[in-house]
Amino acid sequence: MKKTKLTEKDYTEFYKAMLYGDLLDPLKVAIKTAYLDLCRTISGFSKNSDHDDIIKNAKDEMKKVIKELLHQNITEQGDFDEWHKWACDKLIKSFRNQKFTYGQAQKWINMTLKYLSMFDHEKVEKVYEYCHMPIDSYIIEAVGEDFKTKWSKIESYEQYFNYQKMLRNKYENKILLDVEFYMWINEKRKIY
Repeated sequence: MKKTKLTEKDYTEFYKAMLYGDLLDPLKVAIKTAYLDLCRTISGFSKNSDHDDIIKNAKDEMKKVIKELLHQNITEQGDFDEWHKWACDKLIKSFRNQKFTYGQAQKWINMTLKYLSMFDHEKVEKVYEYCHMPIDSYIIEAVGEDFKTKWSKIESYEQYFNYQKMLRNKYENKILLDVEFYMWINEKRKIY
């Protein structure tokens, strides 16, 4: 009897390619996949006459800010936090005449880093421990510390960052993306 030489890693790679497409450019796939996590929350965007141009520019901006992060020598949480605020501001500006909030910007940036970690962890390994937890309805439910608004409606970076600081205190000595990974899966299982 012949046995397969395929490994668990081979199956995982196949599954990733099947779900996400060509992973030759993991950053491009991470940006695209993360955008799909929030695009439904951008009110009226599909009717914006500049929609296609804005999306192209926003994706280009995302690629620039993530590459900027990956080329920096980040060795402290504060340095990452400064980069994160700067990246959110750049992304919001790239939406020009379309309303785009800090809640949406954090989701796109944080999920891009999470997906990039899944697709090619070496690219984000040196900043992984500093990454912020993506905030969405699953996480708000799992954490049990509510916003007074929906995550996609967060208007100020201060409101967003105060929640991140609360998460750091609540999950002290843990990597927030690791915590989020398990929380999200557990919340998803409750639905099914």
